[in-house]
Amino acid sequence: MQLGAIRFLDPDIIRLLRQPRCLNVCAISVAGSAGTFTRFGDDLARARQIFACAGINLHQGGFLPVRDNTLLDLTGWTTTAVSDDARRLLAMGPTCGRGETPSPFPTVFAYYVRTLGSGYNGIGRPNFANNAPGLVVSDAAGPYTFAHEIGHILGLGHVPNTQTDNIMYFDSPNITVDPPNITSQQCATARASSLPVPCAEALRLPPVQTPRIIGRPPFELTPALVGLLSDDPGVVERFAAMGTAILPQLLSRVNDPSLAIRSRVLAVLARINNPMAQQAVMMAAQADPSPSVRATAAAALAEVASPMAGPILARTMLDIDPGVRAAALRALALTR
Repeated sequence: MQLGAIRFLDPDIIRLLRQPRCLNVCAISVAGSAGTFTRFGDDLARARQIFACAGINLHQGGFLPVRDNTLLDLTGWTTTAVSDDARRLLAMGPTCGRGETPSPFPTVFAYYVRTLGSGYNGIGRPNFANNAPGLVVSDAAGPYTFAHEIGHILGLGHVPNTQTDNIMYFDSPNITVDPPNITSQQCATARASSLPVPCAEALRLPPVQTPRIIGRPPFELTPALVGLLSDDPGVVERFAAMGTAILPQLLSRVNDPSLAIRSRVLAVLARINNPMAQQAVMMAAQADPSPSVRATAAAALAEVASPMAGPILARTMLDIDPGVRAAALRALALTR
């Protein structure tokens, strides 16, 4: 079976995602190469998309620019040989992210240079010369070269040369589909890698709580919603018990300017067994402009009895905000 990254999630993959594992990725870029901070973010996002099928979440670590023209063109760096200059660059890896909050996850070091030797566009190894997992990409790399090299770090080898649509096609800049395919067996191999660690153990997630309301909104609620913003025990459950009778008023507030109102409304909608209510929560988890509201919606999806809740939470685990990813992780663990 071919998995177009995260678009085709079957029950086995969803079960894997309920216990995701994490890696930290830190980038070292030689100034003058195409390895900008923006490119690093884009590369990482594509790799997350591909390896979500294996329940692996790649966290963005630091970004270290290196100003040394002698390291721009590393013609002696191949899959079987590491030049002295390359070793000098590899030695800079552990300094990436120094001074920032240490990551609780193992770190992969990504190196950006202008050119590599022997026509290589990228190289990925579970252990480079400094005994740390890493990858290097050149300016000739394609959109999915970074993800391809992550695959090597996770234990994947090249596929036959006829499989030009697969993430592990040897000539990664010329992969013929976007996003590339990854097979269920490749997902299983990546999942079996001993490098990532369980995310939940490192995150130490706080217990899920009903969103609290601070202060009074500067505008009137409809009479049907009076009391929704109180912090009385069980307020969410009481409003959810009204079911479809309260649904029109709730749906009218999912785009309210107030973050507090949006959060509370979504918490109630998640508990109403109605397709429109469920759709509103799933959309908010992916598209609300506020990370706190997206996190609330993601946490609420644990209450949604919809077959789409799992795949939506899997996508939400790719969110740029760590709080949203943590909420999605907890909700996936609770989803039945």
